Amino acid sequence: MGPRPGHRGTHASFAGGEILCSFKASKNPSGALKLARFLASRDAALMLARANQSVQPAARGVESDAYYQERPKERVLLDQLALAVPTPNHPAWLDMESAIEDEVEKALYGKASAAEAIKAASARIDALAKNTETATK
Repeated sequence: MGPRPGHRGTHASFAGGEILCSFKASKNPSGALKLARFLASRDAALMLARANQSVQPAARGVESDAYYQERPKERVLLDQLALAVPTPNHPAWLDMESAIEDEVEKALYGKASAAEAIKAASARIDALAKNTETATK
């Protein structure tokens, strides 16, 4: 399975994705649904992933496709998705995600140790959660 911290923790990573929707006032709701089903299909997901290579197909069984059999490094990303968890459903999530990304970048470029980056990201996320909690009361 995918990377994990030493011999501790889990292999979990964030699961992201795109959302397909149709507007209530759509003039062609059946066509919109047909398009969404096509875009979410195994074949369309594979075509998009092959063409873009920065996305992974959101379809089961694609790791057995010849494209991924010939690219074991890319297949690792699909294996990792088996244990991925969705991002939190929180009103401040985008700011929380920025906190994580900013601090990981600092650690990667040697501007902070991993421990310092984790502590800083955690503090920023705690503050965002507290501010959101206060604002909703």
